[in-house]
Amino acid sequence: MELTNFWKRFITSAVILAVLVSLFLLRYFTTLVGVYFFDAFLLFIMCIGIFEIAEARKLNRRGAKEYVAIIVLSLFYFFFVLGKEIITVNPFPWWAFIIVFALVVGVFFLFIWLSNMTDKNLERRCRLEKLEINREAFMGGVDFLQMLLYPGLMIFSLIILNHFTANYIGFFGLLLTFTISCMTDVFAYTIGLTLGKNTPKMCPKISPHKTWVGFIGGIFGGILFSLFVFVILVQNNDINLYLTDKLSSAVIAFWVFFAVGLLGSLVTATGDLIASLIKRQANIKDFAKYLPGHGGVMDRIDGITFNAVFIFIVMGIITLL
Repeated sequence: MELTNFWKRFITSAVILAVLVSLFLLRYFTTLVGVYFFDAFLLFIMCIGIFEIAEARKLNRRGAKEYVAIIVLSLFYFFFVLGKEIITVNPFPWWAFIIVFALVVGVFFLFIWLSNMTDKNLERRCRLEKLEINREAFMGGVDFLQMLLYPGLMIFSLIILNHFTANYIGFFGLLLTFTISCMTDVFAYTIGLTLGKNTPKMCPKISPHKTWVGFIGGIFGGILFSLFVFVILVQNNDINLYLTDKLSSAVIAFWVFFAVGLLGSLVTATGDLIASLIKRQANIKDFAKYLPGHGGVMDRIDGITFNAVFIFIVMGIITLL
């Protein structure tokens, strides 16, 4: 008997949850080992996400190749780990990472641009489609930059956050990112399905099934579980003392994470709509088919990619206070 879509979603979600719980437990109890296991997981989904977005948006038609973006991000990761974890005497300052990354990106951008200028296949296609070869050659480099940014660097912000090891702040940030995004999706889907029938649609031209009732339910879920994570983790004395010291008092910290839940759920919903717009423009229902009931990796992490950047900024501000 074939499983219904609900049970496919449920089983796949259970497997994903089991993987995430295992990674978070490993990250909490064995910091160094857990950090690199989480890195491996994030790098894996980042690579798959790049292939899915590139295929949906046809970013690989003008010389930009997915594997080139992955190589550049892998080099960035290598220099990041080298400068932060391996060189302990004089680690790289933050601006050195930016300079190295900008140089590497610039070299590959120029390589793609100039290669396109001498690409006979691209020249033939431009002639047939009456396109300007100079513009198409340059836009190939722009396609490469798009791969790096979304979802590449947006997920990479989680890798950097993962290496915030002082006072569990990185663990806290990772947990908030996944919890807020996932619970926003779960509450939006559940409340929209049960209470949103025959209610106004949110963006019918982009995502015809999303309702304002589900949107509000998603915000409620994001806030609720942001506060739940906060209340649970401040039971750890180190985290409690750290947040109280940085945010002046436990009451202020509570309201800060209320706001984090609110804004994080809004950012998650925005990321979800942007992914829906990309799929609508590409005339596809899902980015891929290998996650039964869900689609592809980007179908599951569309909101997480945007929320990752937001939580990274929040945790970075708290660290610098």
